[in-house]
Amino acid sequence: MKLFDVDWAVVLREMSRWSQLSLSARHVLLEVLKPSGYVLGAHFGTARDEIVASGIPKFDVERNRLMLADEHRELLKVLRAMARHPVFDAPSMPALFGYLEEHFTNDDVHRLGGNAALAAYGHVTRYTLAPRIAFAGWPGDLLVAEHDADLLAWGAARGVTSVGRITLMELRALQTLVRQLVVERDAVPLSVVYAKIATRDRASFAEALHLGLRTVVLFAGMRGRDLEPIIGLWPTALQELLRPAAVKPTAVVPVEQFSAAVLMEDMTAVMATVAAAPVRLRANDLAVFAKIRADIEARVVPVPAWAAPMVGSPDRSRVDAAAGTLQWRGLVDVQARHQNPHLTSTPAGMKWLALSAHDRLAALMKPMRESKAHNPRGSYEPGDDGGFFPYALPYYREPKGLRLRDAITSAFVGLSDSFYALESFLDFAARAANPFLALKAEARLDLERQVHFGGIDPRDGFQSLWRGALLGFLTSRLVVFGGATLGRLDSGALCFALTDIGRYLLGATDEFTYGASGTADMIVQPNFDIVVLGSAPSLEAALARVSERVGVAPGLAFRITRASVMRAAESGLTVDDVLSTLADASSKPVPQNVQREITGWMAAVRRAQLRTVEVIDCGHTDTADRISALLGGKTTRLTPTMIELTATTPSARAVLIKKLRAGGVFIEDQSGRAKAAPVRRRRVEPTWDEG
Repeated sequence: MKLFDVDWAVVLREMSRWSQLSLSARHVLLEVLKPSGYVLGAHFGTARDEIVASGIPKFDVERNRLMLADEHRELLKVLRAMARHPVFDAPSMPALFGYLEEHFTNDDVHRLGGNAALAAYGHVTRYTLAPRIAFAGWPGDLLVAEHDADLLAWGAARGVTSVGRITLMELRALQTLVRQLVVERDAVPLSVVYAKIATRDRASFAEALHLGLRTVVLFAGMRGRDLEPIIGLWPTALQELLRPAAVKPTAVVPVEQFSAAVLMEDMTAVMATVAAAPVRLRANDLAVFAKIRADIEARVVPVPAWAAPMVGSPDRSRVDAAAGTLQWRGLVDVQARHQNPHLTSTPAGMKWLALSAHDRLAALMKPMRESKAHNPRGSYEPGDDGGFFPYALPYYREPKGLRLRDAITSAFVGLSDSFYALESFLDFAARAANPFLALKAEARLDLERQVHFGGIDPRDGFQSLWRGALLGFLTSRLVVFGGATLGRLDSGALCFALTDIGRYLLGATDEFTYGASGTADMIVQPNFDIVVLGSAPSLEAALARVSERVGVAPGLAFRITRASVMRAAESGLTVDDVLSTLADASSKPVPQNVQREITGWMAAVRRAQLRTVEVIDCGHTDTADRISALLGGKTTRLTPTMIELTATTPSARAVLIKKLRAGGVFIEDQSGRAKAAPVRRRRVEPTWDEG
């Protein structure tokens, strides 16, 4: 340490000389009096006699020049240093850099930061140390140290106990002083603090002050308006320490609600379209073409504007997100990926589409419930298991003792069925129930080295990390699968309530309900209009598969048309499926004329398969007869001169062509050239030249 490495017992005792000076005299003394050499008395102006009376400078023998008295040299050194850095008047990061630059050597900086996680990133500088000092964690660890071992560990982390000169008594004295300054809620004049100290304790106070300045837990500066020396904690750190304790969230009442398994319903809408016909994709990014996407979006669950940020991704449409999830789940496949790509259904996808809404949702949640992962994968780990966690965390080695799945489950399942303000929930969890901060010191330091919070207090970093983990799980697991109901408060703030789907996903229950209810949700009118009486997103998603959207609920929302019924049939629904969808959700029986019309439309449906075949055009019946005799059951006679090859692979066709050649029948291409069987080349295994 540079300028503050003085005998503070002497400086504090002599500070009364400065206190007796007027403001104008203080300005003159700081500006004119130098640590060495004489100054003409006339340079002090009208303040000369007042300054001389303080005893800080003294006259020469001729009494026309003034010189700093040796016994007050350290006092002036401290006063001038404080005046150059009025850190409490304008606490900023540049001001902190300047303070560290003047008062701490490079060795001091390494001593303070060398034992912290910053050392893992190479050379410790004032620019990497300053952000840690400016936040509450720096003095906070000292304040909460209750045991002697904790205090000694705190001192060792700041390099002040390694040489054995700092005693436990001095650490206790510093802790007491810091706690007193926190109670003051602001930086205070040094003279005021000193005056409150009993005479017998002033030596201990001086040692504690020196230790606090050495460890940068305390700061000393000059207040600009009256040039008063003051001490205190760094203002932003003190502000955070004075922040009220986190309060457990309480139930709230929303003015508006929204709940639906949005992602599952979106996947259903896309899957139904793919089941009817392959869906074209853009070759550059494999996104669904705009025209098809607009058609699908007309059938998805409408999401209120206030809830939209919690449901979708700002850089990806809901249709593309659903298509990506379907592909990842193996329910659709991308054909011709590099040229004219398109989505096609898979057998697993068609089987999933045929399930009820409840069972489709259960199938999607099954791998999440059965996942054995205790923590998310690290950012450096390839792939995504698609299990319980929808994200990765920025570590490359799973921290010892971390169990985020248990922590997430406790955070959400511990809530009642009521609504809770989102911000209150996240604030309480981040500050009072944070699994990262609960790690043992060694594991927490190891994680800090891995994550590298980019120049902020690790406590703030861990709080942000846990907030992000909870919010990511809420949006990407609970909300999109109907596991949480979103709400909007009068103030516009968001709230949420856990549903039985959410408890099922978290393993707190083995049953959940989902799908169109039998309550008075909608009425089918004889003119084929469907009036939805309230907000029922899951019901609207079911109706969108069998009717066309013409409005927004409540009110006239859908209309049954022949085109909508044909689209439902094309996606695999039967007449019973369509009628039961309408009957289950309607508060009144479906009108007979509507049932008859739907039955008539569906009765006209016929299904056929389109396939590509390979045909041998024989030209003559005797040629066809010989080919049939040579190949037997490998062919199908379409006409007297047309034979279909039933071989499905190139190698199987090559065998048939070779057999025909042996029998004297040569297959020609359209140019009239004989089509030879492919030559099987002997595979050459690569060899290594070992020199």
